[in-house]
Amino acid sequence: MLAMMACNTTDQKKEGATDQTVIGAPEVKIENGQMTPEVLWAFGRVGNVSVSPDGKQIAYTVTYYSIPENRGNADLYIMDADGTNKKQLTRTAASESAVAWKPDGKAIAYLREGKLWNIAPDGSAEKQVSDIEQSIEGFLYAPAGDKILLVIPTKIEKCMNGDLYEDLDKAKAYVYDDLMYRHWDTWKDGSYNHLYLGDVKGDKVKTVEDIMPGEPFDSPVKPFGGTEQIAWSPDGSVIVYTCKKLSGRDYAFQTNSNLYAYTLADKQTRLLTPDMPGYDQNPQFLTRWQDAPLVQHAPRRIRGRQGADDDDGVAERTDGGCLRLARRQSFVAAVDARRQDDLPHRPDQGGLSDLRLRRSLSLLPSADRWQSGLSTRGVGWQ
Repeated sequence: MLAMMACNTTDQKKEGATDQTVIGAPEVKIENGQMTPEVLWAFGRVGNVSVSPDGKQIAYTVTYYSIPENRGNADLYIMDADGTNKKQLTRTAASESAVAWKPDGKAIAYLREGKLWNIAPDGSAEKQVSDIEQSIEGFLYAPAGDKILLVIPTKIEKCMNGDLYEDLDKAKAYVYDDLMYRHWDTWKDGSYNHLYLGDVKGDKVKTVEDIMPGEPFDSPVKPFGGTEQIAWSPDGSVIVYTCKKLSGRDYAFQTNSNLYAYTLADKQTRLLTPDMPGYDQNPQFLTRWQDAPLVQHAPRRIRGRQGADDDDGVAERTDGGCLRLARRQSFVAAVDARRQDDLPHRPDQGGLSDLRLRRSLSLLPSADRWQSGLSTRGVGWQ
């Protein structure tokens, strides 16, 4: 577990943020060398981490907890990449989260109470840059910094008594007639994570538009998905996002999420991963082919754990950006013996009997079909 301790405790308040007390590192004593629950709760929990575009600095959050108040709050910190020059940038009772550097490296963006904020790396020029009514739960700047994607819970369906019956507006009962009415620890309330596209004028976010209007689906996918499930193309013309476009029993009984490409020019969305069951998620665009070394050979078969076969196509070089998708599925390989020289051999066996491969796919956003290959970086012994 990553943890850090602050030098002192503070109970300052920041005007306008909240009327609650700022929580800092509590003062505790370790007696008789015993690690007590109170000592454990005194540690700060490192949360969001973001590396600056030039790789020289790291922004991160640390959360401290108060046992008497039964709550905690996170503040924003920064340090050099070698771990020196640590500095606290914010000190508020409202938690900072979703930390990310702006593409130009001149400011750090983060969320506070559902609003987007920016702050300079030296701690100056802190300001709120979004003033939309909806609460923001995630964001991703375009590579040029002129546009931004916002993750905003959006009400699509009516399933509460107050929504269904005007004379029961104070009722908080839920009405369901299908799955999924509850996911993990959350009741379905008719709201879905939607992606909103916004323009960035100066520092301010302007003119946001839902790119999934009316769709009863989540992107990022619940319950654990974040902005790692979204990607901008290098030129900022295409957005690729993860979504599980299923409802009811189909949603409950399947784990088939897919990748979709939204083109800004024509506002059209296309499915990139048809006929690929299972989790397809976490896309990344590669601007240089050498960043994705792929085993290039004739198509072959790989037998999965369950005995099902998958076709493994050949990845071809293209002039445009190549989209890489990391699949969560692992395979016990039964590779064509004629091509064993393409893959590393286990020294003590000299074969591939228990080689486990993490399969990665290269998808061409402009193509009608996906093409795949085995990334040499995804091959390893376990």
